[in-house]
Amino acid sequence: MNKILIVGHKESHYQALDKILQGCGMAPALLSHTHQLSPLQITDKLLRVSKPAETQKQIAPSAESKPKKNRHHAHRAPSQLLEPKTSQSEVLNPYHQKSPKKVWDNLSFDLILANAEQPLWGWSDAQAVSLLEYWAQFDEDFVFVLTYDKPSDVLVRLLDGAGQDDLSEGAIEQALKDWSSYNQALLEFQQKYPNRCLLVNGEQVIYSAKNYVSAVSDKITWQMDSSVADDQLLAVSDLQDKPQLSEMSQFFAEQLLLEHDKVNQLFMQLQAQADLPLALQKRTFNTLSLLKETIAQQKQLESTQEQLLATEKEFQSQTENLKQAISSAKADHDKDIQTLKVAQGQLADQQQENTLIISQLHQVQEELEKYYLETKKSTDLLNKEKKKSSELEKRAAELNKKSDELNQSVAQLTKEKQAIHEQKVKLDELVKQESQKLAALKKQSDDEVARLTEQNKKLTQENSVKANENNSSMQQENELLIRQLHQVQEELEKYYLENQQLKLNNQSQNNSVNAASSQVQSKQTVYYGAADRIKQDLPYRLGSTMVSHSKSTKDLAKLPLALMKEYRQFQKDEHKELPPVEAYQDANEAEKVKKHLSYRLGKTLVDGVKSPKSMVDLPVKLGREIVGFKK
Repeated sequence: MNKILIVGHKESHYQALDKILQGCGMAPALLSHTHQLSPLQITDKLLRVSKPAETQKQIAPSAESKPKKNRHHAHRAPSQLLEPKTSQSEVLNPYHQKSPKKVWDNLSFDLILANAEQPLWGWSDAQAVSLLEYWAQFDEDFVFVLTYDKPSDVLVRLLDGAGQDDLSEGAIEQALKDWSSYNQALLEFQQKYPNRCLLVNGEQVIYSAKNYVSAVSDKITWQMDSSVADDQLLAVSDLQDKPQLSEMSQFFAEQLLLEHDKVNQLFMQLQAQADLPLALQKRTFNTLSLLKETIAQQKQLESTQEQLLATEKEFQSQTENLKQAISSAKADHDKDIQTLKVAQGQLADQQQENTLIISQLHQVQEELEKYYLETKKSTDLLNKEKKKSSELEKRAAELNKKSDELNQSVAQLTKEKQAIHEQKVKLDELVKQESQKLAALKKQSDDEVARLTEQNKKLTQENSVKANENNSSMQQENELLIRQLHQVQEELEKYYLENQQLKLNNQSQNNSVNAASSQVQSKQTVYYGAADRIKQDLPYRLGSTMVSHSKSTKDLAKLPLALMKEYRQFQKDEHKELPPVEAYQDANEAEKVKKHLSYRLGKTLVDGVKSPKSMVDLPVKLGREIVGFKK
């Protein structure tokens, strides 16, 4: 299996040499078997993990020394092994030889394994100059095509391609140094492995492609078809698109090279060691044509300069306009930025608040899922309460009917009360008259008793002497007076008892009327406090708990427990049978309370936990209620 690696400086047409060989029978390298890497990618990886080979101070054996067995091809005969010469240069340059660690050999093995079925294959790579030693030692079947170019070609392309500001003595020195370092590495490697290397000039290959293909065939064990080599030149795109070099640039490039003897010496060494050197021809430059070209370029430069001045003035005018526009736009931009910062701050606060609310709502949702069964029981209880409410409505209708009947009774009793009142007035007048008569009779009786007593005393004193004589008659007279007094007293007691009886009858009638009135009034009780009634219901109590626990992060963390505690407290409270809210005199106050955020949040929460399906979007509904309330 024959393998060819083509290496050359970027201006040496190394890729064209690769395409010529491909047209004459060399197959392009396939991607590696396992890693699917191209040879160029493998080169890049090996260079990144390599260290300089010179630091190891390992010198390869010379051709006269004992042959070294290849670590991968130990089965080959000694006559087939090509021994390298010892390199005398140990000076490091940008293209010094590098030695990857053996752990990376699997990449190279993988590439060779993928191309094992191809009798002749290869590739071109300018970066592989630092891995020539590595590939030479890795596989002794490798043949290396080393191509070089003239140093003047590098300077010509530099002079034609660089601008006035980029063209400097340092740039020229750097370009020549890079060319020298690269080709010095090629020359040293060719001197070390002359039997495995083919040193050619890229420009000369273009002039004599058949000789190039024949020289390559001599280095390998495969005969290539050199008859089609010239035809392959027409298919090479980089040669077809090659720009014409300026004659003036070539003249100046050769003049500059006169000051760099080392570069010229290195080129001559390459020419001397090359298997296919460049056939040098002495160039003569026509001074008149150079002068004409210089004058034409100067006129073109002057015209270009005038155009540039006009363009510069136009640009200055446009620049002033742009500066003014930029200044105005900057002011507007600053205002917009300030507005945007304020909006971003508000948005950040709102997002943070929404995030806290959503996280807490998720916690509430998780907590409510645990008590879903209890909520279901509450739903059953609510249904029972609804049934009781319907029964109460029926009873209320019956009570309203009875109330109408009682109103009629009250009206009748009111009439009777009025009649009794009139009778009472008459009786009071009669009692008053009788009382006056009794008072007069009593006074008269008292006066009479006093008079008789006084008279009795006088008679007793006057007739003390005649007491014994008239004793019997006096006793009879006294007894008669006493009887009369007793009759008067009994008559007064009779009038007094009749008066008391009239008062009792009047009072009993008043009591019966008042009792009937109070009974009617008790049946027509007026209810107030609808707002408090709503605030004691479960939705308002839960919503109030949510609002009171949203003032701080600590309170938000306790919100689920607070809601559960409020729910249990609501179940423990006694629920009296009360009329519907519509029966309250201030039912409109209840509607105002229902618009509070506490009631709206609580109502949404109670409705959302009635089924698992509605609990999924419960946080979204609560968020909408909050946003709607703020609006």
